[in-house]
Amino acid sequence: MHAQLNAIVNDLQAAEERFNVLRRWLPRDAWSARQAPGQWSPVECVTHLNLTSHAMLPLLHAGLREADHVQNHLPTRYRRGVVGWMVWTLIAPSNGLRTRTIPAFVPSGDELFESVMADFTRLQSEIIACV
Repeated sequence: MHAQLNAIVNDLQAAEERFNVLRRWLPRDAWSARQAPGQWSPVECVTHLNLTSHAMLPLLHAGLREADHVQNHLPTRYRRGVVGWMVWTLIAPSNGLRTRTIPAFVPSGDELFESVMADFTRLQSEIIACV
């Protein structure tokens, strides 16, 4: 696998491992507790990630279909376009910039714990398979 793609897979697997450690460590009732008004609970944070993954997967699949039609060789380096670079720069955790998410990615608050947990694991696997 290309080194850049391998790094993405490693990041996704590391996120899933951190999720699994947190799932083992955090008591079940704490998953729905909010630290403060206006903040999300841990289960709502995972739901947000799931909503994002649900939106991203069709785009990944479409990109893969398109790449199948035009790819004759593997690139030596993958690059982001200007828009991709700007989005990555803005949302990178190291940025420290906090923004509000758009309504489509805001958890409703009525998600079932087990369903959210299972969806996260399944969606991570689907994204890794795309990579």
